[in-house]
Amino acid sequence: MSTTAEVMAHLASGNARQQDAYHVLQSSGLLEILADYHPYPAGTVPIDIDIPGSDLDLLCYAEDLDVFEAEIYNRIGAIAEFQCVRGGDLPDQRPYVTCNLQVGHWPVEIFAQSVPVYRQNAYLHMIVEWRLLQLLGRRGTP
Repeated sequence: MSTTAEVMAHLASGNARQQDAYHVLQSSGLLEILADYHPYPAGTVPIDIDIPGSDLDLLCYAEDLDVFEAEIYNRIGAIAEFQCVRGGDLPDQRPYVTCNLQVGHWPVEIFAQSVPVYRQNAYLHMIVEWRLLQLLGRRGTP
């Protein structure tokens, strides 16, 4: 289990797309805006299996999704192409908020749930993918 700082350091020293993702996340201020929600870069970019058009995923832990959504709208809602949707209406699914925006040439998806990041399905899915890549001899850091 890597910390956000470790994943960011990995991106900063990674391949060209990872370095670009690092610079976009740093220069946009998103990590600072989301700091109270423990943002964690996840998905295909950190484990080096992204393709052109892949988005940057930020997982967040928000105990109160209403407060999270209101704060995000207040802080970054004026950005073009910004939108949030609520989900988790199924019996076996916890409620969540997904916010999408464009930062430079990167689509960014912010996913928040009242579950610590390290227990969210997206994080667990990425860790399984990363471990499979390790078994197959590919490098990377989640």
